[in-house]
Amino acid sequence: MRCVAYLRVSTQEQDTEKNKADVLVFANEKRFGNVDFIEEKISGRVPWKERKIGKILEDLQEGDILIVPEFSRLSRRLLDCFEIMKTALDKGIKIYAIKENWQLNDSINSQMMAMFLGFAADLAARLDSQRIREGIRARRALGKPVGRPKGSGHSKLDNYKEEIEKLVRLGITYSQIGKMFKVTTPTISKWIRKNGLNKVKGADLKSSLSIKSSEDSLIIGKRKKKEAKK
Repeated sequence: MRCVAYLRVSTQEQDTEKNKADVLVFANEKRFGNVDFIEEKISGRVPWKERKIGKILEDLQEGDILIVPEFSRLSRRLLDCFEIMKTALDKGIKIYAIKENWQLNDSINSQMMAMFLGFAADLAARLDSQRIREGIRARRALGKPVGRPKGSGHSKLDNYKEEIEKLVRLGITYSQIGKMFKVTTPTISKWIRKNGLNKVKGADLKSSLSIKSSEDSLIIGKRKKKEAKK
């Protein structure tokens, strides 16, 4: 049997020593044996599968124990809490929350609580969805914009307009230009069209290069003649 204590603190909280002490006292009273502490500094609103708790539940097996200082350490989202509890029940993992003196095991009381929380989580999700839809309808009825607000229009690519124009004139593909400036092909393509660079002809540069090359050759020729006279 493995016993793991999950200690999550938010970015504002720092100290976990008291939590460790509480867990050790609790585990000693229950005679759980050695405790593996897994700490994490992250917001409880981050989806549980993207936090260490996801990997913990994946690794724990039937009969193993998970201890948390308080129930809210699992997640700040009710739906996440239910999913964590359901995963633990399905795998036969026992969960103990010290502060609330709460436990999840194979008892009937635990299963009934899990069912209730599941119902509450589903209801909360439905109410959230309904509230969002009603908010969207209300804004549309008032003629207000819906969706993500438009940005300032400034792009980091604006600082490299001259360089990008040269690359376009050279006939470099949008995909290659995007990689140079670490943006996607659709992003660089949209930016080029927005700035009118898609109308630039590669032949323009070839012509200017040919003229520049001829001028350079003429200058070099004159220099050689002067050096020969000397």
